[in-house]
Amino acid sequence: MEPDGRTPGEILAEAASYYWEVAEVDIDKVDPDDHVAVLKAAFTESHCDDLAWMINRMTGWPTVRASYQMPGWGWGHHTMVRAPDGRLLDVRGWADEATAARRCCRRKDVLVTFSECEPKEPQGMWADDEGHVQEAARLAAVVRSLPHAPFRSKAFQEISMRPLEGVDVPLPEDGPAPGP
Repeated sequence: MEPDGRTPGEILAEAASYYWEVAEVDIDKVDPDDHVAVLKAAFTESHCDDLAWMINRMTGWPTVRASYQMPGWGWGHHTMVRAPDGRLLDVRGWADEATAARRCCRRKDVLVTFSECEPKEPQGMWADDEGHVQEAARLAAVVRSLPHAPFRSKAFQEISMRPLEGVDVPLPEDGPAPGP
């Protein structure tokens, strides 16, 4: 449960509804009621930079871009983070470079190259009067709520639950504010 009282299921449902629209998830490929599937589609097909930025911000792990050129289509990329042990992490979980390359372009005849890159802050990042950024808070809540490895592991939760300046709204000393 998030400090604001929402459950992981509520967080994922709210985020899936938001990203269904902004990422223009393909209704023919993804069931809109499968919140994790919606988020996996959103963060692999269009918003990978945003999620990698947030995981980088939480962990300090470098962002890595997989770049490739699809014949007849053009250039593509997918951004992830690289853990200290060398594994890559995106919304789907851990992968080595070979697995990440297969996931990226789904073709054996396409060369995929990996390189470190600067984290790319999501567009539309604006702060409210108290300096909190709604989009960053949404991304942090998604990372903290994903139901699969490594996101639910104790070690990853300890890292991801640390308060982030400008993201996490400080709560009163005695817990969350009462609801309506």
